[in-house]
Amino acid sequence: LKDKDAHYFEIDIPDEKKVEHNTEDNKENFIDTEESDISFLELIFPNFQFKSFAFIICSLQLFFYLITYFYWAVSNSSWECVLYKFGAGFEPDVRHNYAIHRLMLTPMFLHYNFEHLATNLLGQCIILFHLEASYPRQIVIAIYLFHNLMFHLYV
Repeated sequence: LKDKDAHYFEIDIPDEKKVEHNTEDNKENFIDTEESDISFLELIFPNFQFKSFAFIICSLQLFFYLITYFYWAVSNSSWECVLYKFGAGFEPDVRHNYAIHRLMLTPMFLHYNFEHLATNLLGQCIILFHLEASYPRQIVIAIYLFHNLMFHLYV
């Protein structure tokens, strides 16, 4: 750094091409470290806010997974029975017992194991934070719910 208070540093240029530059007049060989100082978290999750839809829905999914896990730990049931009890998508129930909530509402909060939860949360956070940076919250919620409905109708 040329000056303690300066936020610029010189780009390394070979000696034969090096020319003295005044930092006030010509900044083309300098990089502003304040403007380019983006953290890895901000790069992956732009527009991160605790009140964003992405954070809220991912927190709910994590909370719901912990509830189902603790219920499984204290009960004598298999993991599949716990998922069914908590509303997992089960086609015969939807078709014969009209359990419509098993199409979208409860299955979007259920995960088969921790790896399933972790990959879903990472993917959802990356996509939803990017969407929320570009579109209004209502559009993002509509896209998310439509995607979940279509996925659970297909599966």
